[in-house]
Amino acid sequence: MRVAVVGAGIAGLSIAHYLSASPDVQVTVLEAAEHPGGRADVTPDGGEHCTRYFLDDYLYLTELMQEIPFDRGSVFDLLQPVQRMAPRRQGGWSESRHLYPLLDRSLPLRDRWAISKGNRVSLLVARRSPDSSNVFGAAANFSLRSLLDAVANMRQSVSGSVLPGSTAQYFVEPWVAHLQARGVKIHCGREVTRLTVADEGVELGTGESREAFDVVVVTAFAHDLYALLDRSGHARKLDWRTHTHCKALTIDLDPREPILTDPRPRTYSKDGTTTLLQPAASRCVAVPLLARSTVDADVLGQIRDHLGLRFPPLRVRSRTNLRPGEAVFVGEHVRAEALTTALAGARGKVYFAGSYIANSYRVDSAESACRSAYAAIQDMAAVHCEIVPALRMHTVPAARELSGTVNLPHPNTAPSERARARLWRLAQWASIATCGPIARLDVVGDARVDGPAVYVANHRSIFDVVAGLLTFRHLGVQPVLVVNERYFTGLAGKLLELVGAIPALRGSDATIRAAEAAVRAGSSVAFMPEGRIIDEAAAPAARYGRGAFEVAESTGRPVIPLGSWGTGALWPDHRPWPLVRVPRARVVVTVGRPIWPRDSADLEGEVRAAVETGVESSRVRATTRWWR
Repeated sequence: MRVAVVGAGIAGLSIAHYLSASPDVQVTVLEAAEHPGGRADVTPDGGEHCTRYFLDDYLYLTELMQEIPFDRGSVFDLLQPVQRMAPRRQGGWSESRHLYPLLDRSLPLRDRWAISKGNRVSLLVARRSPDSSNVFGAAANFSLRSLLDAVANMRQSVSGSVLPGSTAQYFVEPWVAHLQARGVKIHCGREVTRLTVADEGVELGTGESREAFDVVVVTAFAHDLYALLDRSGHARKLDWRTHTHCKALTIDLDPREPILTDPRPRTYSKDGTTTLLQPAASRCVAVPLLARSTVDADVLGQIRDHLGLRFPPLRVRSRTNLRPGEAVFVGEHVRAEALTTALAGARGKVYFAGSYIANSYRVDSAESACRSAYAAIQDMAAVHCEIVPALRMHTVPAARELSGTVNLPHPNTAPSERARARLWRLAQWASIATCGPIARLDVVGDARVDGPAVYVANHRSIFDVVAGLLTFRHLGVQPVLVVNERYFTGLAGKLLELVGAIPALRGSDATIRAAEAAVRAGSSVAFMPEGRIIDEAAAPAARYGRGAFEVAESTGRPVIPLGSWGTGALWPDHRPWPLVRVPRARVVVTVGRPIWPRDSADLEGEVRAAVETGVESSRVRATTRWWR
């Protein structure tokens, strides 16, 4: 049995490690970068990705580390407990019993208050400082659940350990050598550009070559995975939140520094910068997460003050971590079954693992990557008997997320149909309450079809959302809404997620693939192909996006045009709230006849003409007094 692993980060190497225990499985790892390790790789110029801790609740990863030989022992034997130093209110440092000093009750309350106050000030300054290149301040990237998970993780992780030096030297390189000794083939510089599911297996494209495998496990980081699925023409789970970044500096210290005389690894955190000191390697790694400035000279000045350095550093390596593959995932974890469901014929052939894949460790970390890898192995063993030897008896927590999983009808995160219908009704009643006092809405026409349809409407105002919800209530449908990705933030983003809306991602086919999957699953979809609010005078020259028409043509379902009038005058684009008039403003929505792709030589042109006809019909009706 031939298995390909896409990506040689922690998740990919974990998959290869587990599978190498099965004698009937041939494992090939394909990595796009020139070195394995992913974010754990240490490049000669870039240094470490972060201050890499191995926390006391890292159970799956430390189990694997015990199996990786190093000299006469294992990599696990190299781990050293890290001493956490907390700043004192009156100067100096004191040892903390907790990895996070704020949670250490043995510290004086005044010291803990000073730490909290300093972090708060650092955060405010870091967000406003032009010298701070961190994107940590983008709080909208965090979902409420991811924030709660991070807080819960801080409470359960009391202590941690570190390696004596470079992560590549003491962890990644010995691991790769061990896997190669067990027969695993690891190819770097081989970017997978296409994934095709066939009856007999899965074909991977790397440059000009094609290679077939029985099973493929994709462990690429979230954004690399999304790009691969987009290039391959597959629908995918759409995550509108991106990630967050933090710069890291790896500093080689002069061996004469007095602070290196104590051999114990220590962590110093103050003024928004966390520094891990590794005396055995005469170096430190600093992360200016909330620093007022991330300019190298400013960070070095902080470290010099914190550690009491007396000599210039021998070498400073700065790693900005601004590439998507170097980021920290802070969005909702992606369910592997949602991705697999979107790939036709992929069950039993394509699996997913990575720190962003839902598992029982809810924070992006090496442990999360390892647990997701073992969960993928469990899924594989349920289908392929050759994988069974890779399973092992665990006394540690289950790798899979404890909450139940649901097979989703389309790849976007969505609740059950009952919950979705309940939320739709709530949104429609809220629209009635909003519309009633300020506008009179008339819906003209009733174009009902058997099965799903693609609804296309003009876009003149924010009030189009309210008018659309009430129009769909009149038609008795609850379509999946395609909404500009910029609205998927904060409370509005959570509500859109709960009703199963699809974010419109520019420059990607992912939105089209997700909409096609929704239609094939029996749901209608609704587009505003103009993509933004257009003034009525500029409407004739506005360009339509192709998404709605590609969905209709690929699924064979009809397009139903909706033309509205009056929303732009009621709630102009430049106003933060609608205008209230006496008598109430009149809004009319005209529902056109269904247009089937098979009956139209120019679907886009015909639909556009139908929308414009509907707009004109709505205008005449809205401006005609009822007593005439």
